[in-house]
This record gives sequence, structure tokens and C-alpha cells, in this order.
Amino acid sequence: MNKATRLFDFSAGNAAIVIAAYLVLICLFSGLAATVQNPLPYLAITAVLVLSFVALFWYFYRRSVELGEHELRRGKQVIPRAQVGCEVFYNTRYREMTLRIFDKATPGQKEICLQATGRNVKALELWLDCKLEIPAKK
Repeated sequence: MNKATRLFDFSAGNAAIVIAAYLVLICLFSGLAATVQNPLPYLAITAVLVLSFVALFWYFYRRSVELGEHELRRGKQVIPRAQVGCEVFYNTRYREMTLRIFDKATPGQKEICLQATGRNVKALELWLDCKLEIPAKK
């Protein structure tokens, strides 16, 4: 692997919906600011929307899990490839399949949970060179 693969905690459909909603709202409030006599409230709302979009982008994209050549990394958390353990389970709280990635050497200390999208499961299976067992939904 020359380039690190990223695992995201969202699906492509959810990302498209959120980006489209932000674009519509930003365009709506920018258009309102251009047509009213007092544009300050609408400009403030537009600025808050842009800042919240940047924060969401940073949280979900820049803080995503990176599968490097020799390690798994999320921010300052680093797990060597040989010590990575993984399980897929049905999360009853969020009603979705979840990937739990952990360090086998220090159980319970370094743990990362992600949405078990098809892309995430395939990428992790390729990186670990093993087949992950996916349980049935309850």
C-alpha cells in the first residue's frame, strides 16, 4: 500500500444528503442577504452555517481512521498492524452494524468504533488479510 486508505464513519448517501442540505441553506440565506434591506442577520446565519460545515468536515473527514502500511491511525491513537483486532456487531443503540477496532496488546484502552459500511468492511478485510464475520441483525 503506497497511499493510506481512510475509513469513514458515514455512508456516501448520508454525505451527499448533508452536503446538499448545507449548500441549499447557504445559497438560500446568501440570496436573502442580497435582497433585504438589513442583511446582517442573514449573513450571520450564513457564517454560522459555513463554520459548522467546516467543523463537520474536520470531525468526520480529517479525524477518519487511516490504514497505513504498518499501522492504523486515528489522530494520536496508533495501533501497529500486527496488534489490530476487529469485530463486527449489531449496535442496538444506533440500530446499525458497527466495526470495533481494538489493540490486542492492551484490551479496553485503544478502541475505535465505526459504521460497518460495505466499503469499510472490504477495506479492513483487505488490510488485515482475513475475512470478518458479519452477524445477522437482531
